[in-house]
Amino acid sequence: MSYPIENTVWKADEAVVPQPIRNLISRLCEISDTHSPDAGQRLATEVFTPDGVFIPSPGRRDAPPGGYVGAAAIATSLENTWNAMKTRRHTVSRVFASPDGEELMVLGALTITLLNDKTAVMPWASHVEVVRKDTDAPRIKRMQTTADPSAFVDALKG
Repeated sequence: MSYPIENTVWKADEAVVPQPIRNLISRLCEISDTHSPDAGQRLATEVFTPDGVFIPSPGRRDAPPGGYVGAAAIATSLENTWNAMKTRRHTVSRVFASPDGEELMVLGALTITLLNDKTAVMPWASHVEVVRKDTDAPRIKRMQTTADPSAFVDALKG
């Protein structure tokens, strides 16, 4: 099991949230944590549907109004991610699922090391809508995230 979900408490059994969906959540975090020019494109093709919607936390200044809609927009969603940080690592603490497993509430933390070598830990939560749940290739149709950026802001102040 990969680092984002190795300690996750799943508030639904594997029949509701099967391993391919668990792997999808892990892949979402791993790609988001990858400092690579193709990370956004990988999110768009490996995690989201072609018409997917990603609405980032309200405090994210570089996000378009209404979030990133469609593969081309999602592919740009990580472009400014590394402007102030050296590393980032998402971990998922809990996942709650609707009875059909197509809607998830994902709770976790994001640990960031900034360019000034300060570290910040930000709690986050995402509402995730999954399609193709019963296949080996589920995808996220819509995701809305919120995070508490106060530790990040404090660390930037140095």
